[in-house]
Amino acid sequence: PRKNPFTNDPRSQKQIEAYREKERGRQKFLDAYRQFERYRVTIPDDTPKTFNTFLKHKLADDEKYSEWERLYRWENKRLSFQPLVGTQTLTGIKITGVTSHVVDQAISRGFTAEGILDALQNPAKIGKIKIDNEGRPSIQFIGAKAGIAVNPESGNIITGWKK
Repeated sequence: PRKNPFTNDPRSQKQIEAYREKERGRQKFLDAYRQFERYRVTIPDDTPKTFNTFLKHKLADDEKYSEWERLYRWENKRLSFQPLVGTQTLTGIKITGVTSHVVDQAISRGFTAEGILDALQNPAKIGKIKIDNEGRPSIQFIGAKAGIAVNPESGNIITGWKK
C-alpha cells in the first residue's frame, strides 16, 4: 500500500472504460432477462418460451414486442384493481367487479386503484343515480384523485377518470 496506494487504479483509462462498457452491457442483459421473467409470470400464454426469442424482438423493437408490452401493462393494471372487489362504497354498494373498460380507461387516463378506493370510501361528491340510453343505472363517486361510475345494481365499476 505504501508504494501502490489503494486510491490509485493501476489500469489505464482505456481499460477502465472497457470494463465500464462491459458492465453496462451486462446490466442491460440482466434487465432484459428480468423483464422476460416478469412477462412470463404475468402473461405466460403471450410471451415466447425462450429468452433468446424475447430478446430478438426486444432489440428489434417490433410489433410483437410492443404487443407484449401492452398486454403486460394491461394485466398489471387489471391485477392492481382486484383488491377493490369486495370493498363497499360509502353508500353501501358492494363492489363485485371491475370491467375491462375501466382497465383500458385507467391506462389511457392515468388513474389508479388507490384513487378509486379513495373515491369510493371518502368521496368529495356523490352523484345521483342516472339511467343511460340502454337502461343501465350508474352512480358517480368523485374523490380527490379520481372519479368513478358504479352500477348500483350489479356492483361493477363501469368507468373512471383522473381528477
